[in-house]
Amino acid sequence: MGGDGYYKHVVALLPTWVESAEAFSTQASLGKTLRQRPKGELVDLLLRMIDRHPDLERLVTASAQANAPLDPAPLRGDIEAAFQAAAPSHEHDTDPRTKAVDDVQPYLSLGDDLVRQGRRDDAATVYRLLTDVGCEHYPNLPDSSGHLASFVQTCTERLGDALADVDAPDLREDILRTLFEAYVTDLAPDGDGLGDAAKQILLDASRPAE
Repeated sequence: MGGDGYYKHVVALLPTWVESAEAFSTQASLGKTLRQRPKGELVDLLLRMIDRHPDLERLVTASAQANAPLDPAPLRGDIEAAFQAAAPSHEHDTDPRTKAVDDVQPYLSLGDDLVRQGRRDDAATVYRLLTDVGCEHYPNLPDSSGHLASFVQTCTERLGDALADVDAPDLREDILRTLFEAYVTDLAPDGDGLGDAAKQILLDASRPAE
């Protein structure tokens, strides 16, 4: 019934539903409830949430960039800050690599949003920065959960997909360098498969001159 003790409560509730269905009420989904609220009320709610959970500010920042010209420099700074905030300390009661993934996940979603908008070059830049910074900080985030390695692999694969649609020579060079660095990082004893996808992408997606 679930090691975390959650599912047993669902099971225990079912007999009550069978015997007293009229005691239950139907609630609208959270999405529907939020869409019915005035904009000002939603802003106030969001600010209170960020006050209690400051990491949510990254989600707001990343979401806002999906509708504005992408500036790589501050974006890299934001991603760097997320990884630095996850550095091990006695204050953290969670795996630092898991925290890092949670903190940078909004930027992966930003890349996916840019792909859906047809902004392939911007999406490639986001995936490149995530792969680059992820590989750079990986050795400094101990533990063997594999969450960060899996996340970087995902970013690398998305970067490879984006590379196929990128024609700008400078951006292509940046992407290829990032992929190569991911491959090299994976050669280290604690590489944990970071560059599993990078080698094949380099072989398949690079052009003869490259």
